[in-house]
Amino acid sequence: MDFIVPAVLGIVLIGIGGSIVKPCIAGTVQKTAGTQATLGFGIFYMIINIGSISGRGVSYIVRTNLGIPAIFTYVSTVFALIGLIVVLFIYREPKFVSDGLKDGQQVHKKTLPEAVVGIFLVLRNLKFVFFLIVMSMFWFLYVQLYNLVPLYLRYLDPNAPVELYQLANPIMIVGFQMLITRMVKRWTPVKSIMLGAAVVTAGMALNVLPSLLSGDPTHRVSVLGLALPFAGLFMIVSIASQATGEMMASPRVYEYLGAIAPKGEEGLFTGYANLPLALATIVGGKIGGKMFEHYISDPQKAGLPVNTVPMWLIIAGIGVLSIIGLGIYDRLVRKK
Repeated sequence: MDFIVPAVLGIVLIGIGGSIVKPCIAGTVQKTAGTQATLGFGIFYMIINIGSISGRGVSYIVRTNLGIPAIFTYVSTVFALIGLIVVLFIYREPKFVSDGLKDGQQVHKKTLPEAVVGIFLVLRNLKFVFFLIVMSMFWFLYVQLYNLVPLYLRYLDPNAPVELYQLANPIMIVGFQMLITRMVKRWTPVKSIMLGAAVVTAGMALNVLPSLLSGDPTHRVSVLGLALPFAGLFMIVSIASQATGEMMASPRVYEYLGAIAPKGEEGLFTGYANLPLALATIVGGKIGGKMFEHYISDPQKAGLPVNTVPMWLIIAGIGVLSIIGLGIYDRLVRKK
C-alpha cells in the first residue's frame, strides 16, 4: 500500500506531461511540414518508437538484473535528464512563414481562458466527436498490447520475456515507417486509417489459429534455436501486424486533425489525437483484464480446458466495428 500513492502520482504526472508535450510537437510538425505533412508525421511517429525500443530494451536488462524498482529510480531519471538537457541546450524553436490566414479566419493569440474554453467548444462538433469515438475502437485493439497480451503471454509461459515480445512493435515501426508512409501517402488520410484498422484487426484475429491448429497452444516449438510456445509465434506475427496497421493509421490521424484545424489551433486539434487512445485505455484495460479472467484464469482455477478463440474474436469484432464506423464517416459525414 505504501507504493500505491507514489505510483498513482507518477502516472498522473506522466499523463499531464505527455498531454503538454505531444500536442506541441504535433502542432509544430503541422505548421512547418507544409505539403510534406504525411512524411513529417511519419518521422514523428518513428521517433516515438525509437524511444519505445530503447525504453523497453533498457528496462528489460535493468529489471532482470536489478529488479523493477530500479527502472523507476535509475532508468526513468536518466532518460528524463537526457530529454531535459536536449530541450534546454540543443533544441531550437523552428521558424516558419505564416500569412495569418486559414479558411478565411484571422489568427490571433489566445488568452489562457480562451484556450481552455476552446478545448470544450471543439467537442460541440458532432462529426468530430463521432470520428474520435470510432478511433477509440481502433485504439482499443492497440491497448491490449499492454493489458491483455502480457497476461496471455504469461499464461503461455510463466517466464515469458514480455518486453522482448513487445519489441516487435516499435522495431517494425522504426524499420518500416518511411516505406509505409511512402506507400499510403497517395490515399486520403481516412482511407489510410481504415486500411490500418483492417490490418490490426486481421493481426488480432490471427491469434485464434493456435487453438484451432493445436490441442495445446502452450507447447514449445524450436525456432532459430529458441524454444517458444506455439501460440507465442503467432503472437509475434500479431504484434508485427499491429505495428503495420499503426504505421498506416496513426501518423495520418495527426495529419488529418492538423489539416482540418483552423489556423493557430493545430496544437489543439492534434492534441485530440490522443483522446481516443486515452478513452480506449480506460475502457480497454478493464475489458482486457475481465476477458483474461473469464476465458483463461477462471477455467484454469476450475480445472476446465481453456478456450481463447472467443476472446480474440471479440477483440477482432471491435476492430471490424471501427472499420465500419470509419467507412460511415468517410462516405457520409465527411462528404456532407
